[in-house]
Amino acid sequence: VVELPPLLDAPWTETAKAFMTGQFYNLMYQRVKKMGPVFRFRQARPQGLLFGSQAYVLGDYKHLKRVLVQQPGTLLKNPVVYDIINQAVGLGRQTIVARQTFGEHWAPIRKGVAPAFSMMNLSKRHHMMHACLEGLHSQLERCAASGTPLDLSEWFIRLTIDVIGLTAFDFDIGALKGSKEGQLILEGIPKLFLEFGSKRIYAPWRKYVPFMFKEAVEAEAIRADCHALCTKMIRQYRERHCGADGRPRADDTTIVAQILRVPNTPEGKLSYPHGDDSLIADVMGFLFAGHDTTGFTMAWCA
Repeated sequence: VVELPPLLDAPWTETAKAFMTGQFYNLMYQRVKKMGPVFRFRQARPQGLLFGSQAYVLGDYKHLKRVLVQQPGTLLKNPVVYDIINQAVGLGRQTIVARQTFGEHWAPIRKGVAPAFSMMNLSKRHHMMHACLEGLHSQLERCAASGTPLDLSEWFIRLTIDVIGLTAFDFDIGALKGSKEGQLILEGIPKLFLEFGSKRIYAPWRKYVPFMFKEAVEAEAIRADCHALCTKMIRQYRERHCGADGRPRADDTTIVAQILRVPNTPEGKLSYPHGDDSLIADVMGFLFAGHDTTGFTMAWCA
């Protein structure tokens, strides 16, 4: 008999409101302190109310086995949750983050890009990281000299955006310089995920009538601009670093080079069946995933 974690004694409307206002993770953090490292809560989605479905909150990785009682080979990613990512950054195309571990070509893409994250390859890009750090240092110096307050969280996020752009895609986003593209990521991504990752979960009709909601219209425009930015990044990389056959140099170990080298699965099917649209979805995923959490973590350490 498996003992289930305690059930949060709170109405589903509370989590619904938190999702709609972008405060869900803050709410769950407060509940972890009250309920303990593992607990259940009633799904905030309307169908959760009808069918009694529940979700788990895991506040400590040490309790992972307590929740994942199934065999690893039977665990599937929640299609509802991961479709948010596909819609937000993939224009509906599957991203590597959302692909099922089994049967959706996740393994060859994951295996193909893994070398880009080795310590040896990352060490080759230290000079790029140092250049970004110098940009942050200059900003700190200017603020110190003028006595101007500085939001460390914002500027460390800007630093992270520029480091990802240069080291992963050989593209100068210019977030530390206040570029338009940097502002798009810094200010646009939170709005994008609030619309696609929160509001459309509990009000799915918004995607059919986005013109009725100012935030929905803005999010659609942000998504299109992000797609255009990633398209530009791929095009610029190909122009600078690919040969006539469109393949990266053999010694290029950037993430974008590794993505371009993954054309086929072992079954001979295309890992990117929709061509550049699917490829760009993964570029968007790598570019946007975690830039804020990394920036906040560095700001906290500072």
